[in-house]
Amino acid sequence: MTTTQIRQSSSPPRVWWRYAVWAARLLPAAAIATLLPSAVAFLSGDPGAAAVLAKQANDALGATAVFTLAGTLAVGPVGTVTGWRWQLILGRDLGLWTFCLAMLDLFIAAVTAPAAWLDGIAGTAFLAAGAAATLVMVPLAVTSNRLSMHLLGRFWKILHKMVYLVLGLVVVHLLLLIGPGALGPLVVLFGPSLALRVPAVRRAVLRGRKARNVPAC
Repeated sequence: MTTTQIRQSSSPPRVWWRYAVWAARLLPAAAIATLLPSAVAFLSGDPGAAAVLAKQANDALGATAVFTLAGTLAVGPVGTVTGWRWQLILGRDLGLWTFCLAMLDLFIAAVTAPAAWLDGIAGTAFLAAGAAATLVMVPLAVTSNRLSMHLLGRFWKILHKMVYLVLGLVVVHLLLLIGPGALGPLVVLFGPSLALRVPAVRRAVLRGRKARNVPAC
């Protein structure tokens, strides 16, 4: 669905919706920009630059990828609650950002690994879970276009349900990395979106929204 189609099929809540969409599209790039000084130092061969770049990439790219994944999963439920459709284009865009950020994080981990590159991406259980989540996203990113939707038909939706596998691997990755303390923020980030995707909950919300829109007699 293009931005023009969304504009025609829905009344956005404010005229600033275009700016909100573009801000959400471009904001993840800030995470990459923060790495530029460390990347230049690493390429210049500065001592210790590899460790600094690896840590900054894990912090900036990893955290931003979690937020963009949460945004991807929230786009549909926001429409369920509000009836808006102008934000739907962000589902694909934020999903692609999630993949790009995760893949860049994986690449940096591999090239800055002090030993073999494989140790940088799968040397521990939490690294392996993160790498697996990134690899699962590959077919989702490749098929995030109209041509793939046309060619795959109803199997496209089945394929893209793998996003839940991605989320599960991300949860495992963060729990192994941070510990049980990561569970609370993860519930806050993903809990409402997942709850609103349960068919019974979604139907109840839609009925409630329809009832509120019915004028009193």
